[in-house]
Amino acid sequence: MNSPGIKTLVLEGTPSERGRHHGEELRGSIHEGVRRWKDHLYKLTGVKPNQYIRELVEKTDFVNAAEKRTPRLVQEVKGIGEGSGLDFHTIFAWQLLDERWWYESERNIRNARASGEECSAVGIFRGTNNVSLLGQNMDLPCLLDGLQVLLHVNDPEVSSEALIFSLAGLIALNGVNKQGIGVCVNTLSQLSHANDGLPVAFIIRSILEQPSINGATAFVRGIKHASGENYMIGGAEGIVDLECSASCVAGCEPSGTEHDGKYTIIHTNHPLVSNDQISYYENLSELPPEIRRRAADALANSKDRFEALVSHIAAAKELNLEDMKSSLRLHEGPVCVHKAQEIGKSFTFGSTVMVLSDPPELHLTPGSPCSTVYRRFTF
Repeated sequence: MNSPGIKTLVLEGTPSERGRHHGEELRGSIHEGVRRWKDHLYKLTGVKPNQYIRELVEKTDFVNAAEKRTPRLVQEVKGIGEGSGLDFHTIFAWQLLDERWWYESERNIRNARASGEECSAVGIFRGTNNVSLLGQNMDLPCLLDGLQVLLHVNDPEVSSEALIFSLAGLIALNGVNKQGIGVCVNTLSQLSHANDGLPVAFIIRSILEQPSINGATAFVRGIKHASGENYMIGGAEGIVDLECSASCVAGCEPSGTEHDGKYTIIHTNHPLVSNDQISYYENLSELPPEIRRRAADALANSKDRFEALVSHIAAAKELNLEDMKSSLRLHEGPVCVHKAQEIGKSFTFGSTVMVLSDPPELHLTPGSPCSTVYRRFTF
C-alpha cells in the first residue's frame, strides 16, 4: 500500500496570528479549493458565486452566533482570510461545510444528501484499564481532494493543544487534544437546522478546547446547533454519542456491550434516536422526484454502512487498533469509498483513528484507507 504524506502545520500564538500563519502557508491550496468550489457551485446553480456567498453569510446569523459563543475562533478565521488574501465573507462561508449543504438544498439547488458528507464513525471503549479508540472515515466531495492538512494547534490562552484533521483554510474536521479528548462527527441532514445556530466547525474546535468529556458534553448540550450533526466524543473514562439538531440533543446508547465493561458505538448518517426530523421531511417533499430518489438512496447507503460496521465489529476478537483500522477499510456499504471522476461525488477524503492514551495518538491517512498506510502523530 502507498504511504502518502500530508501537509502538517503548527499553529501557535494569538487567534489572529494562528489564522494568518494558516492562510499564508496554505494560500495556494486555499485559493485552489475555493476556485473549485465556486466553479462547481456555478454549474449547479447558475448563480454568481460571490453573490451566493454574500447571501449565505448575510441572510443567516451564523457570524453572530460564532462571535457570541466562540469569538476567538472568529478572530482565527479572519486571520486565515487576511493571510490567504480572501475577503471575510468567502473565508467564513468556507467554514460552513455542513451548513452549506442544507442551505443549498433549501434553495432547491441539489439534493439534501447525495453530494454531501457521508461519514462513518466507530468508538470502542475498552474499559477503564484499557486504551479506548475513536475512528472515522471522513467522506467529502472529490473536488476537495489534495487539500488535506493536519493542524497542530497550540493555544496557551485556554491551555489547549490539539491535533486536528482538516482541509486547507478550514478550522476543523475532527481531532484529538493533548488531554485525550477526541471527537468524530457525522452529518445528520434529516434533523432540523437553524440559521442562527453555531456552525459545526466551531463546535468541533470548542470540544477540543475542553479537558474532559463532561466539559465537552456540557458545551454541546448548552448551545443552539446550526446543523443536524452527530458528535462522538471519547476519553479515558468513556465515549459519549450525541445526535444534535436545532431543537434537541439526544444521547445514543452503545451498539453492543460485553460483560467486562467493553462497548462500541457506531454511527453513520441517519438518526438512531432523535425524532426532530420534521424540517427534513417538509423540505424533502418539496423537492423534485429525482432528488427525492437520490435522498432515499443516500439514506439506504447510510444504513448499509451502519450494518456493515456493526457486523464487522461484532466479529472482532480484540477490539484493538488493527480491528478499528480494518473496519474503516471495509468495502461493504461501502465504508471505504474510492474517488470518482465526478467532482461532486463523495469519496473518503481521509481516515482517522484516535488512540485515547497518555499521550494520545492520531493515526491518519489522506484518501481511502484500503490503499494507503496510516501515519502516527502524537504530541
